[in-house]
Amino acid sequence: MLQPIKGIAENVAAFRAAGTVTKEDYDNVIFPTVKGIAEKFDALNFLMVMDTDIKNFSFGAWVDDALLGLKNLTKWHRIAFVADSDTVNKVGRFMNRIAPGEYKGFAKANEAEAINWVQGQTA
Repeated sequence: MLQPIKGIAENVAAFRAAGTVTKEDYDNVIFPTVKGIAEKFDALNFLMVMDTDIKNFSFGAWVDDALLGLKNLTKWHRIAFVADSDTVNKVGRFMNRIAPGEYKGFAKANEAEAINWVQGQTA
């Protein structure tokens, strides 16, 4: 399940993942939020806090995640992943090499730092 995180800058699409994450979560929660931000702002920031294991994302969620990355390709600015998973952090480092925007992984203990960074409040 994906839930929006409230109290974040309005140019940040921020979500918390818990339990099983499905294609429907992307279709009903992430895509509408990202679309609205992309229509309103020149730069799109994204935050995903993972309170679930990466294995709990369904195949359909992974397909939609890839599609999300391709949509509004030129607008991606700062993308933060918060998880206690080295795999998630490795993906962030890899994405910095191949995709527009700046990707950064944060440990769960550094969630507040991730929020500040994705909102542009830190370097």
